[in-house]
Amino acid sequence: MADPDWIAADLADGCLRVRTMQGSITKTRRTIDATELSFDEILRACSAGQTEVVLAGAGWLMDRPALLQVPVKPLASGLLHVDGIENVSVLPSLIQEQPFGRLDAQAASLAGFLGLADDYEGVICLAGDTTSWVQVSAGEVVSFQTFATGRMQLGVTKLDKECDHGGQFLDAVDEGLARPERVAGRVSEWTTMAQMGMLDGSAMNARLRGAFIGMELGAARPFWLGRQVAVIADGPRQADYVAALERQGVAPIQTDAETAICAGLAAARRSMKTS
Repeated sequence: MADPDWIAADLADGCLRVRTMQGSITKTRRTIDATELSFDEILRACSAGQTEVVLAGAGWLMDRPALLQVPVKPLASGLLHVDGIENVSVLPSLIQEQPFGRLDAQAASLAGFLGLADDYEGVICLAGDTTSWVQVSAGEVVSFQTFATGRMQLGVTKLDKECDHGGQFLDAVDEGLARPERVAGRVSEWTTMAQMGMLDGSAMNARLRGAFIGMELGAARPFWLGRQVAVIADGPRQADYVAALERQGVAPIQTDAETAICAGLAAARRSMKTS
């Protein structure tokens, strides 16, 4: 196998994903548990000799944190070199004062999507362990809000399995959106019913996932109501958000997370080459 042209890496949801690249084509991909890795350990895990590395999601971990204040274009400052390591470049994170929040690897996903969807105006929903609703205009991130919905879901349900998006999921979306104060009680009710054999695992999974997403949609209503919306996620999470938004009469654009982030890392690398 030919040596890679470069390495595309991102740090998100406690995982470091490292890809060897030939141009814009991913040749290999590996995932590393990064929950307890230092910045230097992350750099070592990405590196392969002197091959060029482009890393997203770790800008805030640098000795001098690489942060861009919104409103800003995701690639406004290009890539930053790591002191003493010539072949590693880092994409800055995006930060917002009110409500306080930070977009890390999401900055690469946003850059990738905006490069693929010219002149996009609207909202981008980036769903993962946390979900960020990002308003974009004229290629800039204008504002965003992040919700810990995925982390809350992980405590009570399995997100790596496909979900039945029929009546039980949709009814739970409706209830979570309309009556978010009831969700905690519903979680207890449904899990107890499942323990006693009164509710099967598939139905409980659908209800729990629907209720949490409905609760989030209620809080994020100013972002999606009457707006063009794009959902960037993978697998079951993307399907959950698309089904919940369609329930509200929104027909979102769908892009898988891997496509978006690889496109963003490649665009960041090109911007460095041409600057």
